[in-house]
Amino acid sequence: MIDLIKDNIAQYSITTIALVGLAALFFFKKVIKLAIFFGVLAAVFAAGFLVAANQGEAALPF
Repeated sequence: MIDLIKDNIAQYSITTIALVGLAALFFFKKVIKLAIFFGVLAAVFAAGFLVAANQGEAALPF
């Protein structure tokens, strides 16, 4: 999984940002269950992103 993240680091970070945006959207619409679901999913994606970045071989897009 880490190799997949390293190979697609830009798309992975965009996906993480999109999931955070969905969580915020549902939070403001008072759909708390969906906000929690997308928030947890975004946290999992962010954790994978950080693990891949800390491997030292991942080229960060910024």
